[in-house]
Amino acid sequence: MSINEMTAIVTLSQPVYNPEATAFEAKATLRESGAEFAYRVAFPAAPHAEFEIVTKGLKTQALAQHAQARERTQRFLRETVRAATSRANSPALGGFLA
Repeated sequence: MSINEMTAIVTLSQPVYNPEATAFEAKATLRESGAEFAYRVAFPAAPHAEFEIVTKGLKTQALAQHAQARERTQRFLRETVRAATSRANSPALGGFLA
C-alpha cells in the first residue's frame, strides 16, 4: 500500500536554505493512524525557488522516507517471524509446530 497525503498528514517546520547543500531543509512530522513520525528532509533547489514547489518537494521526501522505513519494518517483522517459526519447528524442540 502506498502512502500519500490522504492517509498521512505531513507538517513541516519552517524550511531553511542550506547553501552548502544547495537545498532547502526542514523537519517533517508525519501523522498516520494515530502515530507520529519525524524525518529530516531536504529538497535541492535554488535559494529563490517558489515556496509551494519547495514545500511540495519536502513533503514528498518525507512520504518517501516514511514508505522506506515502513518497508524495512515489515521486512524485519517477516524475517523475525520466519526465524522464530524455524526454531520452533527444529527437531531439538520436538517440532511442536509441525
